[in-house]
Amino acid sequence: MSVALCLPLLAGLALFLGARPLADRIPPATAAVLLTAAMLVTALATGFALSVLALFVLGQVPLVARLGHWSAEVVGRGLPVPAAVGLLAGTVVCVLLTAAVRRATLAGHDLVRAALACRRFGPAAAGLVVVDDELPDAYALPGLGGRE
Repeated sequence: MSVALCLPLLAGLALFLGARPLADRIPPATAAVLLTAAMLVTALATGFALSVLALFVLGQVPLVARLGHWSAEVVGRGLPVPAAVGLLAGTVVCVLLTAAVRRATLAGHDLVRAALACRRFGPAAAGLVVVDDELPDAYALPGLGGRE
């Protein structure tokens, strides 16, 4: 079981070390999809592994064990995790989950604002909008209803 909990961490390290060389060898569109999917799967698996570590330590607390109707002693024998490691894992999971929710919320707000800005240009601006401005800038908006 401890090997299964280490695999996502090792996959994350391998992805960190191999992403740049892989991205340089394959077409950009393929690299974007492939590496994004690999990072998402690795992040979810790592979060799951860290959550399991934290729950093993939490399950050894007598009050929690009574609420869950299990034996704290048996849980502690199943995977001996030091309390400090479980606490650190739980803290990391909470911080990363909070950051992910915050980032998703901000991205959602940005997409809504971009969609509203596109609607102001109306249907006559099919795809490309040029705005007179002193500073050059370019934007590409994602989504089914976005502009290219």
